[in-house]
Amino acid sequence: MEFKLEPFHRNISDEALLKDLQRVAKELGKERVTKDEYNKKGEFSSDTFVRRFDSWFVALKMAGLKQTRNLNISDDELIEDLVRVAKELEKEKVTTDEYDEKGKFNSSTFISRFDSWFVALKMAGLKRTRNLNISNDELFNNLIEVWSVLGHQPKYNDLTKDISKYSSGTYEKRFDGWRKALEAFVKWANEGISPEYNEQDSTGINELINIEDIDKESSGTKRRTSRNINWRLRALVLMRDGARCQLCGATPQQHGVRLHIDHIKPWNNGGETILENLQILCEQCNIGKSDIEF
Repeated sequence: MEFKLEPFHRNISDEALLKDLQRVAKELGKERVTKDEYNKKGEFSSDTFVRRFDSWFVALKMAGLKQTRNLNISDDELIEDLVRVAKELEKEKVTTDEYDEKGKFNSSTFISRFDSWFVALKMAGLKRTRNLNISNDELFNNLIEVWSVLGHQPKYNDLTKDISKYSSGTYEKRFDGWRKALEAFVKWANEGISPEYNEQDSTGINELINIEDIDKESSGTKRRTSRNINWRLRALVLMRDGARCQLCGATPQQHGVRLHIDHIKPWNNGGETILENLQILCEQCNIGKSDIEF
């Protein structure tokens, strides 16, 4: 399975971009449009407008629409509403997605006002939501699953909690933009190129490069591979099999199943953790299979 990015809209004229923004506003029946609203209805991405016109607010002005930033809202009002949402959710930290669902305003308003979502959280006395322990490989594996479920390149607003472990904002912050995140993912998936070398993420990489060459102990006997499946190997299985159970054919999109990576020859019975001995199974088939060999 190879992942290809849709064309980057460099050749789209300013006029075509603004016309589509006006179309979305008309379809919504609004005089102003947020980036999230446009990403759901628009032909392009709000990031394209920001790159082309320097900011979303300039794009709105050029399209003859009202700016979405409410300059009359005080900092105290914003922080007070963020604290309210945290209390309602009974959480010590709130993601942008959670706030956009429950809040009076939009998370982009906080980012514009305080420069970042994390500054806003700090001012509200809340914990940061970014998980710095998430590796690039883990983020990319999640994208493989989302891409496979959707059947096409995911858009910014496709990463809902129903199909994705992480929000698009997590990718945007890590890679300095949604498009850059997709570009890094495609290089990683198709070419094995990681944007940052992480020694912990590369654990077991020898098994991927030379899967027939199993390491040996100094005594000359074969050393068994670890039972744990590292992120890169998991990605190779996902790309080879797609998001489909290899026994019953069920998919998350059509049947709502959860997928697992399974050892074809059970690890307890001598099966190695290498690409040829791994497959995708749905949760039900994986439980039913147990340590049975096929």
